[in-house]
Amino acid sequence: MIASHFEAGEYAFDPLTMLPIPLPPLSFTSSIDQWYSAFLRDVDSILYSSNQHHCGKGCQRIYNSMKQCQAHFPREIIPETIVDLNNGALRFKKLEPFLNTFNPVLTYCFRCNTDVTCMLSGTHARAVVAYISDYITKTPLSAHAVFEAVLNVLGHLVTCSLSINLMLTRLKQF
Repeated sequence: MIASHFEAGEYAFDPLTMLPIPLPPLSFTSSIDQWYSAFLRDVDSILYSSNQHHCGKGCQRIYNSMKQCQAHFPREIIPETIVDLNNGALRFKKLEPFLNTFNPVLTYCFRCNTDVTCMLSGTHARAVVAYISDYITKTPLSAHAVFEAVLNVLGHLVTCSLSINLMLTRLKQF
């Protein structure tokens, strides 16, 4: 569990306040091992500090005379990633009931709460676009500006994903 590392005082600094340390040159194998250990430690600290959900009066609502978290926490524990053969849905491994789904590389790079969701269905993708549109339109933006922003973000994600995949491929070679 991430809490055990954090509470043990293993962190000499707050990773949320520092830029990520880049991967050392691939020719330095021992440096890569040290970097990877620091990477895992930083991701744990960031997750513990920013991705944990704490129910408060802002998220709790009464449903059927019971208090329930509006953000649907705690979430179901899933011991391993599986494919639901009935509908083809991916159910990702989840060992922490009060954490958003996340990607370690994105968490390390952005150093903040990242809620990563797999969008394999058109319905899910439309729901996310609607959410982003609602969020963006809190300020007065035209519809074409919203869709241009979404298109820009998706374009950057593809570029970033290719760079991350290259980095992970190189890491696996060691």
